[in-house]
Amino acid sequence: MSRIIANWRLKLLALLLAIGLLTAVAFSENPVEGRTVPVGVQYVNKPEGLVLVQPPARVSVSVVGLRDAVERVQSSAVGVTVDLAGAKAGPNQTFYGHTKVVGGGVSAQPDPVPLLLTIDSYQRVLLDINVALPDSPTGIRINNKVALCPGSKDPCKEPVSGPSGILDGLQAFVRYDTPITNSGSFDSPSQPVQFQKNGKPIDLRSINTSPVIAIEQPTVAVHIDAVGGTFARQVILNPRTVNSLPCGYQMGVEVAPATVSISGPIDQISKIGSLPLDPPINLANLTTSQSFARTIATGSDAIRADPPTVHVNVTVSQAFSCGAASPTPTPTR
Repeated sequence: MSRIIANWRLKLLALLLAIGLLTAVAFSENPVEGRTVPVGVQYVNKPEGLVLVQPPARVSVSVVGLRDAVERVQSSAVGVTVDLAGAKAGPNQTFYGHTKVVGGGVSAQPDPVPLLLTIDSYQRVLLDINVALPDSPTGIRINNKVALCPGSKDPCKEPVSGPSGILDGLQAFVRYDTPITNSGSFDSPSQPVQFQKNGKPIDLRSINTSPVIAIEQPTVAVHIDAVGGTFARQVILNPRTVNSLPCGYQMGVEVAPATVSISGPIDQISKIGSLPLDPPINLANLTTSQSFARTIATGSDAIRADPPTVHVNVTVSQAFSCGAASPTPTPTR
């Protein structure tokens, strides 16, 4: 026993030095350090009927501990929990989250963590869907434009659920980008529903809320009925004649080209099947073949013919000779 306690002061000093040396070596391999790391935020106990608008998804927390422990914390072990029990709707409210550290040898600051939150009531609305069209040519009139839900012929409404402040004054629309240049019915089976507010586009899908904004009918069909406008079609030409050929002559008539394209207001074009040529050809004293240039009479300044003039080729030939009339014989007694 006397040997153990002999020079105990020196022995204790040696032990402390050994422990200190061992600690120094250990900390040189895994020193204590502090880092500021982004951590996820979890919101719990939110009252039903409320929605968080653009809540912070991550906050920065200072972590202190051994290097390897801090690295584990940075990867997955640290989070902030915010208790929303008793929360009410309102902008810019301050809530405090508590840090959560999994594993020993690490501490996180600050605790609690202040967060500024905007809370709103969660609502569901039905929005009329407008059909936006590009500018149409003069004369086109849109009689009907409607957005249709799949499998229905009735006008479609867009159900949207989200913060009441965002839904207030919100408008839904689809954009039909193809210009309407003539009358008829036009259909597009799948058009994405878009939104605007105060005349400016708004992308609901990019707004971070909890719960998320729900768009129940992301695409709709579009049906459009248009009348008026310009229209083009081919019509045949009818040459006109006056008087008769001299006795014994016959003729053939050919128009080159035989048909032309006319364009104009559809309500007028649709009624035209053929067009006359002006002026009429005078057949009196016509004994040889001739070609006549004639203008196409459309009957309206709004209707144009292409080409505007054609040639009427009249082929004349003599079929027989016409002599002087013989006197009527006098009857004999």
